[in-house]
Amino acid sequence: GAAIVLLFLIILAYRVSFNRNQDEELPEHLRNPLPDYPRPEFINYQKVGPLGAVHEHADIAIYVDGKQIDLAPLQYQLRDKFVHVEEARGDVVHKHATGVTLGYFLSTLGFTTENSCLVIEGQKQCSIQIYVNADRIENYKDYEFVDYDRILITNSRNADQIQAQMDSVTSNAKQFSRK
Repeated sequence: GAAIVLLFLIILAYRVSFNRNQDEELPEHLRNPLPDYPRPEFINYQKVGPLGAVHEHADIAIYVDGKQIDLAPLQYQLRDKFVHVEEARGDVVHKHATGVTLGYFLSTLGFTTENSCLVIEGQKQCSIQIYVNADRIENYKDYEFVDYDRILITNSRNADQIQAQMDSVTSNAKQFSRK
């Protein structure tokens, strides 16, 4: 009996030590689910949550000056526990809570707002247009996206270019949904 208890304690101590060492090797963004990033004043955190209330996915593409911003790099991954880019893909957003808006999601990427402009990767974009399912929306900050939305964010004013960009928004969200 005592040998079994001793063996159990040794195994338990090893597992705890192993898990602690693995945690220390994880990148910061995986150890801390809420990194320090600018949190815009317009987000009403009282309306967000509870965590796990929804499991929804939307497709997204962001274009600046005709070039698509790649959301697959690590800098955009798992930045918030309520919403994140799905599995390092860059084209699907995964939402875990009600009340999460497009403005909230963009803030988790480090994109901020100044007056009526969106600051993307340090560049102020004042002519941003946002389309959801091919319909232009005016107030992206408060738009709560839902399963299978196809979202385009662009600063283009050329109708043909906007259509081509809209056509580039994937329909991959469906493969991640539980519906």
